[in-house]
Amino acid sequence: MEDNFVASPYAYNDKNKPTSWGVWNKELKIWIPHLPSKKKEAEDMAKSLNRLAK
Repeated sequence: MEDNFVASPYAYNDKNKPTSWGVWNKELKIWIPHLPSKKKEAEDMAKSLNRLAK
């Protein structure tokens, strides 16, 4: 089964560097941007959501 949740940046600074991260649902094409805001936290949340979805 494919992972539907992935960590993805959703806000950038003036140098086009990610400043905030969220979780993207590839199947439903929706953002979960409110929490977390750091890349590592977003990756961990995406992994957890993928485990729950299986």
